[in-house]
Amino acid sequence: MLYEVPRLAEEEAKIIGPLNIKQFVILVGVIVACAFMFFLFKTTTAIIVSVIIAILALFITFGKIGNRPITSILTEIIKQIWNPSLYIFRKKEPTIKELYPEITKKIEKEPEIIIEPTKPTKEDIKNLAKQLDKN
Repeated sequence: MLYEVPRLAEEEAKIIGPLNIKQFVILVGVIVACAFMFFLFKTTTAIIVSVIIAILALFITFGKIGNRPITSILTEIIKQIWNPSLYIFRKKEPTIKELYPEITKKIEKEPEIIIEPTKPTKEDIKNLAKQLDKN
């Protein structure tokens, strides 16, 4: 009996009701933060700040951009900020031959003079020895 193997499974396991663990942790953190706002601010200010935080948290928790969750996009942004990649493009600088091909064809190369060393003769060695003995 053959079983079909699922491919490209993009959903995370639902651990707590319809939420995965990442979504659950975010929502619990937001609920705690909103409750903490009521201790810091007056009631009306706390409600306004809590609503703003709750809307942002819901967007971060359940939102998707380009079929990617916002949480993964935010983690990539944070990674890029902490460890930026630097891409440098260096174009090869053109040579004179590439810039002015007509002129370089007209210029003839001078023949190179190659001087090969000669072996010293016995007389040269004797003259060198006499000069060194004098000094």
